[in-house]
Amino acid sequence: MHLKHLQIIVQVGQLGSISKTAEKLYLSQPYISRILRALEEELEIVIFRRTKQGVEPTDVGKMFLREAGRILSEVRDLQMTYQSATQELEKLSVHAVPTSYAEIALIRLLRQIGDRQQRRFIYAEEKSYEVIENVSNGDADIGVLHCGRAQSQAIQGLLAAKNLCYKHIAWMARCVMVRQDHPLTRLGRPVTGEDLYDYAPVMYGLAADYYGGSDDFSAAYQDYFDMRRFCRQIKVSSRGAVHGMLR
Repeated sequence: MHLKHLQIIVQVGQLGSISKTAEKLYLSQPYISRILRALEEELEIVIFRRTKQGVEPTDVGKMFLREAGRILSEVRDLQMTYQSATQELEKLSVHAVPTSYAEIALIRLLRQIGDRQQRRFIYAEEKSYEVIENVSNGDADIGVLHCGRAQSQAIQGLLAAKNLCYKHIAWMARCVMVRQDHPLTRLGRPVTGEDLYDYAPVMYGLAADYYGGSDDFSAAYQDYFDMRRFCRQIKVSSRGAVHGMLR
């Protein structure tokens, strides 16, 4: 029996629904059902019965939820007492694949919060599978992923296998960066994909990780281009190198 599991079951009791609890806590319904089933088997009781509207506690379930709520309240009081004594700051850990928009979102959050809340923020950039693993094991509170449409189903399957829920934020439009005096800026019309094949693309190596960790950088761009048509390809492993090569 874990405190985290008690919190989840108490939340089910408050909302009267496993699906609503899953949505609120960003967990999967099967994960919550497994926790509930394991707890009922451990205690040899039935906590909830199913109804057309969701679930409702049994008589023994009502007793359990009262005691669980009391225990959680005492734990919170204990934590507040010692956190206050040691002046420990609440932590928010965000792990993301290397993307500028994740950084911008965190910066905006910090500006909105200002000095109203004393927190310790951690922002880490890493590979896709590392983000998923760290959220799964609790080392990260929030994970930010990026993948192409063709790979989204595989990513969703991996998240489901880890009992992680996700929220789709946006589909990002394709964007090509060039230096200010590049010939493409003087075309006098919108740039097309065909225009790009006359130049060597600078490809960011970690993008390959979005597509399953392949060492073939070009696999990360095959949704957008016929990579065989580029006479040269420049592969780098950091965003700083990308900007440096474009100068």
